Amino acid sequence: MVEKFTTLGRAILFLEWETGQDFRPIPLFDRTKDDLMLFFFYYHPSLGNFRYVGRLYVKASSKPMDIMPRLNEMAGFAVDEELEYFDLGYQCPRYCKRVEKNSTFHVCQFLDGNIIYFEKALKDGSNKEFQYPDILSYRGYLNALDEPAKLVGRIDRLLKKLF
Repeated sequence: MVEKFTTLGRAILFLEWETGQDFRPIPLFDRTKDDLMLFFFYYHPSLGNFRYVGRLYVKASSKPMDIMPRLNEMAGFAVDEELEYFDLGYQCPRYCKRVEKNSTFHVCQFLDGNIIYFEKALKDGSNKEFQYPDILSYRGYLNALDEPAKLVGRIDRLLKKLF
């Protein structure tokens, strides 16, 4: 990760590349319009945070179910571990949608560069083990934290208008 400070603020640039056996960068393949580069983050319930797992090139016509073994391998899980996928919106903080594993990436409206969040599928009774056992409950917690800050901001703006 490279951090750059400017007079306008701070910018963070994330760089990632693959190297061959001779440690030279591997050139990118010729991409088509059907190729998407997606980034993946794993929700870790015991830590209550997201961990970057990596990126994959997928076909827009392929399905999330197709990449499950590869994603498990990247995350260090058993290849047959059941995963749940989510799309979290950042333009709209309340947006949190479960991604259908059997729909194509195109039908799910994923674009090049989108982020997919995933978690291990909850087993019966495992949801009592952690305070926020899944992405939906953790996202609800983060939204609740954000509400007082928004309210204070609204009150502050109102007071500035009045005085």
